[in-house]
Amino acid sequence: MNNTCCNSFIRRKDGSIAVEFAVVAIPFLWMLIGMVELALYFTTSSLLAESANIGARMIRTGQISEMAGDPFANFKDVVCDRAAIFIPCANIQYEVAVMNNGDYSDMENHDAGFDEDGNLSNNGNYDGGAQSDVIMVRLAYRYPFYTPVIGGLMADNADNTRLIVNTVLVKNEPYQE
Repeated sequence: MNNTCCNSFIRRKDGSIAVEFAVVAIPFLWMLIGMVELALYFTTSSLLAESANIGARMIRTGQISEMAGDPFANFKDVVCDRAAIFIPCANIQYEVAVMNNGDYSDMENHDAGFDEDGNLSNNGNYDGGAQSDVIMVRLAYRYPFYTPVIGGLMADNADNTRLIVNTVLVKNEPYQE
């Protein structure tokens, strides 16, 4: 009699679905969260690139220099208006420089240098140039990863972040100064 009780208990499959779900659900949810975080990372990267393009266009057409106030503050405002959807504006690093040769060959002299903390060494430099100058616009942002597995795979330093850098080269139009 006792043996029959144990056999019926062993043959029952009522809890097998719950056990299978517990085994599969944790990796599935972890993978799902990781996919969402990677999507946010690539969206942030695209948003920073678009912000750099818009800022460079405003410099190229002379609209930044036509605005009242400090040109660098105006440039930062233009970039932040676009990037603030996903990126805190205080965390964006900016560099705007004139290529000295007046063409694109001077780019090799403008490597993105970084200090020991991973910040742009020329952060905050702004020179929008004049008519027909070749301008380099560089934006950098450290994207923080929130999931440990994705952060461990994608991060480029110990604080679980990855540097996103976007550089745009434009030649200023012959605008009115």
